[in-house]
Amino acid sequence: MIERYLREGMEADYYRASRQLKQKASHMKGYISGEMLVDPENQQKCLILATWDNLESWQNWAKTDVRIFARDSIRVMLTEDEKISVYQAASIVN
Repeated sequence: MIERYLREGMEADYYRASRQLKQKASHMKGYISGEMLVDPENQQKCLILATWDNLESWQNWAKTDVRIFARDSIRVMLTEDEKISVYQAASIVN
């Protein structure tokens, strides 16, 4: 999960850059899906929910030049650095 806070007026540029990045990520081994959520109470708060086959696939993507360049390009559209949190599916046992 990637949490980002957008600068006011940067929404359209950010959405465009985010869609392009998702398209590039979709070609990476282990990528399953990605979704952008916007807080209805605060349109500048966005969450990216990316699902990867495993942690290694995410880490490999995170280290690519494409991801690093995109992160650096998006940074100017944000009020603060993105916050990345990694979660994995939990096995539920009775």
